[in-house]
Amino acid sequence: MSGVIQAVLGFIKSIFKFHKLKILLVFTSALLFTVLLFPYSDLADFTTAQVSKMTNNQVFISFDDMGIGLLPTPSVDLEKVQVETAQVSNLKLSSLSIAPSIAALLSFKMGVAVSAEGLLKGDLNLVYKEGDLVKGNKKLRNQNIEADFIKVDLAEIEKLYPLPVKLKGKASGEIEAKVDPSFKVQPDGLTEMKIKDFVMPAGSVNSAMGPIDIPEIKFSEVKLRGKLSGSSFNIEEVLLGKTSDAINGKVRGKMTIKVKRFGAKVAPVFGAYNFDISLNITKAKASELFFLSFLDQYKQNTNKGSRFLFAVSGSRFGPPPNMKSTQPF
Repeated sequence: MSGVIQAVLGFIKSIFKFHKLKILLVFTSALLFTVLLFPYSDLADFTTAQVSKMTNNQVFISFDDMGIGLLPTPSVDLEKVQVETAQVSNLKLSSLSIAPSIAALLSFKMGVAVSAEGLLKGDLNLVYKEGDLVKGNKKLRNQNIEADFIKVDLAEIEKLYPLPVKLKGKASGEIEAKVDPSFKVQPDGLTEMKIKDFVMPAGSVNSAMGPIDIPEIKFSEVKLRGKLSGSSFNIEEVLLGKTSDAINGKVRGKMTIKVKRFGAKVAPVFGAYNFDISLNITKAKASELFFLSFLDQYKQNTNKGSRFLFAVSGSRFGPPPNMKSTQPF
């Protein structure tokens, strides 16, 4: 028996010794066929059906072309992608790349890296990694998410979430979050964001005193830095515009945000809030904002116009807030 095994091993050794170039050519040809010649576009309908099946008909994805990338890591690349969900209609991306997360693989956990171009007219890079087991659950793991987005068009956000006004501007930033998928434990995370050329168009806003006409409001840039811990979102810094803008200022404070699952949907529920606000308004702009006369008790005259220092607090964003003076910050 040992003689037979030795003969087989010798035969295999001789194949690799005398035919290694042929073997290399076979593997190279197979790889080239897989990467370059395989008709991935024919898998479009199959992929759409499988994604729909795995998400219980909650997500539908279609694309024009599919390919395989090799560098820096193996990936599946889709071109001209369209996504449909229960909450989102006709979301388009110019390209979508999906690859395994190397950091997750090294820790023997599931993970994926996603790169999307043309998302809301901007770009998104996202890394998802499985975390530790959720406390009290031996099957469910926390989800660790890191994302950065570049030049996302605020006007396009309405495709994801309805806004009371149509905002304009280009947003870039970073998000880090640790999420319990059941939301029994509230997410923890950090966020930083910068919006260039922010514009809130003129319009009418309903209030307890009736509709109020608001002129166009512009900020050359808006900066936000905040931390979510438990159910509390701490606003470490909000900078509104620059000193050269007609309106500029800053905000700090905190608010309660609880993320809850409503069937297949996940949505934030807002609670108590407390903000300190400092606003500088030029004389020319103040004449357009006559409806802010109720803030006159918090006004200080400056060389360019007026400065308002006040604090607002409340339990929800519906009822009128409580207001009082605050110290400069």
